[in-house]
Amino acid sequence: RVGGDATATATTSRVSRVVVTCPTGARPIDGARALIAASGDGLAVEREDEASATVRDANGFVVEFQRGDAARRGDDGDEVTLRGVVIGNENPARARNAAIRRGALNAANGENCRGDAYAGCAVSSSACALEAKFVKTGKPWASGSSSVVRVVLCANDVDAVARKIAKTLGPAALNRRGEFKATGVTEFAAEDARAASASTFLGYPTPASVAIEVSGCDRRVGAFTVKAFHLALDEGCGVVYLS
Repeated sequence: RVGGDATATATTSRVSRVVVTCPTGARPIDGARALIAASGDGLAVEREDEASATVRDANGFVVEFQRGDAARRGDDGDEVTLRGVVIGNENPARARNAAIRRGALNAANGENCRGDAYAGCAVSSSACALEAKFVKTGKPWASGSSSVVRVVLCANDVDAVARKIAKTLGPAALNRRGEFKATGVTEFAAEDARAASASTFLGYPTPASVAIEVSGCDRRVGAFTVKAFHLALDEGCGVVYLS
C-alpha cells in the first residue's frame, strides 16, 4: 500500500537493472555517456551497439539505454520518464565537482555543497534531460567510487505508478511516502534543512540495494522513457513493466 508502514520480510532480493528508451534522435551511447558524466567515478559503459548501451556501477546495478521507436513515441502524458539518479559517494562534494569538470551543469539552486552540506550537491546533464543528486554512502556500499542509490522517476500519477511497481516487488519490499532510509546512506548533512518530500519510495531492505523514487512532475522534452525494472529475487528473477 502506498505510504504503508508494514514491516518487510527478510529478503536478499534487489532491483538489478532499469531499462529506458531514448527520445527520438538520441543514440543509446549518448544516454550512457551523459549518465557517466553526471554521476561520477565508478560508473562505466559495459556494452554498446546501435540498439542499446549499458552502464554498470560499482555495486553491479545496470542502467540500460535502448534505441527509441519513433513509431511508438507520441505525446503520451501517462508515460513514466527518467528524472535522474541519486548517487552515493564517500565524498558527495568531491563527486559533484568531478561531474561538473566532466561537463555537467551545476544544479545547486542556491544550496551549499561541501563537507557539512549536501543539499546543493546536484547537477544536470548538459547533453540530455537527466539529473543527478549526490549523497554520502558508507558500508555496505562500495568504497572509493560512486554507486546508484536510487532511480528517480517522473510520473503524472504518482500513486498509480507506485502501486504498479509495489505489486510486482511483492511483500518483501518497503513502500514509503515522504522518505526512504537505507543502511549506509546519509541524505542530509549537519547544515541541510530536512525538507519534506512528496515522492513515494519503493525498494528492498537488502543491503546496498537500489531503491525507486516516484516523483510527480510534468512531461519533459527530451526525457528518457522508463520501460522496465529487472529484479533479482530470492526465488529467481522478475520484471516490472512500465511501458
